[in-house]
Amino acid sequence: TCAACVDEDLAEMERLIGEIARENRDPKGTKQADRAFHLAIATATRNSAIHDAIARLWELRATSPEAALLHEKARTANIKPVVEEHTAILDAIRSRDPEKARAAMRSHLSHVIESLLFATEEQQIAEIRRTAQARRKRYASAAA
Repeated sequence: TCAACVDEDLAEMERLIGEIARENRDPKGTKQADRAFHLAIATATRNSAIHDAIARLWELRATSPEAALLHEKARTANIKPVVEEHTAILDAIRSRDPEKARAAMRSHLSHVIESLLFATEEQQIAEIRRTAQARRKRYASAAA
């Protein structure tokens, strides 16, 4: 939990939520603020094991070919970090309610997974449609 959070930690998380919103408005925006937000939470725990685990997960996200492909599909589908979800996490941390904070983070991560799956499914459906359309054209040409 973030029982060790101090006002400076909370202010940094709030600043990063604003940065997430700015990145979302920029068509070439990165996900650096999202990463920094999650690392700020990990840092605020004052638990190096948690911080190192979260940092490693973000590193894997950046270096894994499978993760890169999945996130590229999400970017193509214009899926971006949801400011309201990050705000709910911050509000729960600010309230010093560990159950509420866990629930907000679980909800956020569930939505991230659903968004990534949706983006992947949408691309696969589009590919199937293109393949079917090409076959229809081929069959129509053969029948003519």
